[in-house]
Amino acid sequence: MIAGGNMNFNDLKIFTSIFETQSLNKSAKSLGYAQSNITERLKIIESTFNSSFFVRSYNGVKPTPQGKEMYKFAIDTLNRLEKLQEDFHQEKNNILTSELLLNYAMNQENMLNIETDKIIIKKTCEISDEALKHNYKTIYSFKELKSSQGYRKEIRNLTSYYLCSEDLPVAKGLPPIVNSDLECPFRKESLKNYKITHGKKYLEINSFANILDILQKGKGYSLLPEYLIDLKKLRKFSSEPVNIVFYVYKKKIY
Repeated sequence: MIAGGNMNFNDLKIFTSIFETQSLNKSAKSLGYAQSNITERLKIIESTFNSSFFVRSYNGVKPTPQGKEMYKFAIDTLNRLEKLQEDFHQEKNNILTSELLLNYAMNQENMLNIETDKIIIKKTCEISDEALKHNYKTIYSFKELKSSQGYRKEIRNLTSYYLCSEDLPVAKGLPPIVNSDLECPFRKESLKNYKITHGKKYLEINSFANILDILQKGKGYSLLPEYLIDLKKLRKFSSEPVNIVFYVYKKKIY
């Protein structure tokens, strides 16, 4: 049961859930409350601001202009609350990621701090199950999670190319190198393209670091993010870009 009375921080979480799902029933189920409690808390929120934030209909709710402004306020307030809690507690953040996305987050976005963050590295095929076992503040994944309850999802893109060593004058005859992680999108895209254009064998390597080492030694080519060209002294093996989608899940404040 949700405590009655005045509006509180938890009500902001309830409001954002209603806004994002556009359904009182879905919000109640995702938050683990009875729908009657969700309805009552919404009444308290609207009464506090003397405004109507949603228009009710037979198939859900739609935000009013005031509701859209309230959503911006709620998200901003919850983010500020999260930052304040971090400043007070200074606890290590639990981060779940794949090896390649760890490299991206550290080198391109400066999102991680090795000294203060606890980083767990898993294969793409393992991340969704691992996310259910422990509490993570941020999750980087090439696959959508089986359950994203409690997280805000961001969809991002990595512009990628087939790359090889910049020291190779000619790259003909090189074998393609793919990750042994069966769910890795770079592997899937590489094999899809390779089956269409080639008939030779490919090299299957068990880690991102080992793939880079082989490339830098001039022993093959591989589909990798564009930012590695300057970072690892590589060059484009082909000029056709490949867009790879990945997801960033950030823990919501409750």
